[in-house]
Amino acid sequence: MNIKYETERKDKEISLLKKEAEIKKNQTQLLFIAIGALLIISILLFYFFQIKNKLLKSNKKYYEQQEKLNNLERQKQKADKDMLERELEMQQEINQHQKNKYIADIEHRNRELVTSTMHLLNKNKTLSEIQESLINISNDNKETNTKSIKTLISKIENNINLDTDWEQFKLHFEKVNTGFFEKLKEKHPDLTQSDLKVCAYLKINLSLKEIAQMMNVSMSGVNKRLYRLKKKMSLDSNSDIRNYLTEI
Repeated sequence: MNIKYETERKDKEISLLKKEAEIKKNQTQLLFIAIGALLIISILLFYFFQIKNKLLKSNKKYYEQQEKLNNLERQKQKADKDMLERELEMQQEINQHQKNKYIADIEHRNRELVTSTMHLLNKNKTLSEIQESLINISNDNKETNTKSIKTLISKIENNINLDTDWEQFKLHFEKVNTGFFEKLKEKHPDLTQSDLKVCAYLKINLSLKEIAQMMNVSMSGVNKRLYRLKKKMSLDSNSDIRNYLTEI
């Protein structure tokens, strides 16, 4: 009985030892598994932080490059703006120069027109005075020189009415008032050459007396021409034809 008891007790002890060994084995395995898991997690965390650092560095580099590009773009925009401003200033200077040149040219042409007009006025006035004096002499003197005086009167009349005087005036006039005659004829096709002359003289503000001298007609003749002009232009008799011609 003692031997049997001892055997059973030893078997139980062996069984317990086996269970303890099994538990220790399992614990060791679990420990190794835990350590392995920790190692894997550590490695993964290490790689995660490494990747994160790389990404941060890459982003930082990207933002630095982007900032450089933005700075270059801003510098380019500033340079373009400065260049555009310089071009605008140069264009304004050129425009001002051209404007000054145009104004000077207009003033020069106006002076030419005034000079030409005054020359023709003085010429026609002088010739008219000579013509009037010769007429008076011709009426008072019945001698043989009357025929010669009449010849002179005829030559003076021809000189006063020479078309070259009008062409010279017209040349200067059109330099200052470009397209005036074309526009006038387009609006009023039935205007005659004589009507155009009167309109040109009115355009440069010649008085009726000066127009009479330019055209070698009387004041009443000028008034009649103005009356006919207003009718052709469908203007009221009280309308100011000068203002109408200024707008053309």
